[in-house]
Amino acid sequence: MQSPSNEIRACEHPVLLKYFKMEKVGVPSQAIKGKMQVEAIDPNLLDDPNKMIRKDIFSLAKKNEMEEAE
Repeated sequence: MQSPSNEIRACEHPVLLKYFKMEKVGVPSQAIKGKMQVEAIDPNLLDDPNKMIRKDIFSLAKKNEMEEAE
């Protein structure tokens, strides 16, 4: 079981902050989700801002992508 200190709400994660800010200023959610997909980020996170995710989730994904590219 993971330690709660290793998790953060999606809306508070530094990588996701820009998407939630875009939503607050009125950018259509489909446009935001499209940008998230292009940047290899799960667009469903926009629909569940309180979802608890690992703090290192994006660094792990990037590491896996680099390993697959080798």
